[in-house]
Amino acid sequence: MQPYSLLPAQGSEQHDEWIRLGTEAQLSGNFPKADSFYRSALRISPNNTIAIHNLAILQACTNNLNDALLSMEKAVLFEKKEPVMYANQALICLEADRIDEAVFAACNGMALATSLPVPSSDPNHDQLKTAGYINARLAYAMVSASAGHPENAYPAYMEMLAVDPKHAAAGPNSCFVTSLMPIGPKELIEPRKLWYMTNRVQ
Repeated sequence: MQPYSLLPAQGSEQHDEWIRLGTEAQLSGNFPKADSFYRSALRISPNNTIAIHNLAILQACTNNLNDALLSMEKAVLFEKKEPVMYANQALICLEADRIDEAVFAACNGMALATSLPVPSSDPNHDQLKTAGYINARLAYAMVSASAGHPENAYPAYMEMLAVDPKHAAAGPNSCFVTSLMPIGPKELIEPRKLWYMTNRVQ
């Protein structure tokens, strides 16, 4: 299972309420209900990108990869400025062993998430923008490593850790990808030391 990220409903219309119900059902593991709720949203708003996007993830999680690929392609066709969508598209392509398409989608996500997020303590903090920054780099790093380019994955993981030092995937994965790179013990120890210092029990 890939580390997909659902998008929340953005408004208060009837289709938004169906999306909220679908998201809650999906997060609780009730996939048939989630499917029904998302399709109810789409009956009201057929081109709603969030409903299509979340349905694509649901299809990927239930092993309907062909449907997931088609749904996610439709989502990014209608919404070309959301890095989370491209990140999830990259992960679905990765799950389907479509590496070239995964690389393309991951690069699109990175291109849309170049600005360092505002810290959570700042009143201007935008949770969705932070998620876009983190998820774009996670997808790019995972796809890069799978495509045989750990040297591209490592900086992406480090950028994630600069924003979220205890990120559950970035820490261990940053240690792993360095073992795939032609570097010496001094460079290998750095991410491991960082992970230890960040996560050790005080």
